[in-house]
Amino acid sequence: MLLAVWCVVAFTAAAAGAPTAATAQAATAATKPAEAITEIFIDPLKITVDSPGGRFRVLVSGKTAAGRVIDLTHTAEFRSLDAALFQVSARGELQTLRDGRGTLEVRAAGQTARAVVEVRPAEGVRLYSFENDITPMLNRAG
Repeated sequence: MLLAVWCVVAFTAAAAGAPTAATAQAATAATKPAEAITEIFIDPLKITVDSPGGRFRVLVSGKTAAGRVIDLTHTAEFRSLDAALFQVSARGELQTLRDGRGTLEVRAAGQTARAVVEVRPAEGVRLYSFENDITPMLNRAG
């Protein structure tokens, strides 16, 4: 009988939002300071688009002091250093405007990285590249 009363009291306390070992552990995990990012990477480092008007999306990763690599694309700030060549959205999607070569600048976690953007003239049928078309999707999906 005593066990039944204890179970009812424990269940009622948990339902009322009283702290439990699980909620205390979750709160501790949520208040851990973020790991410091020591370096950021743009993937791919050289972006080649085979026609003006083409689109391309880049990924940004950060390496922590502990050696973990994490996705920073959603927190990164993107900037085209050659606005006449391509525009870039807040999500990291490039829209090419003309042929040429330029630079993409990315800032995340207090770090800055740059990538080369090359827009080549369209020549007939578009050829797909595993490195430029498939790898970014696989990296993003994990």
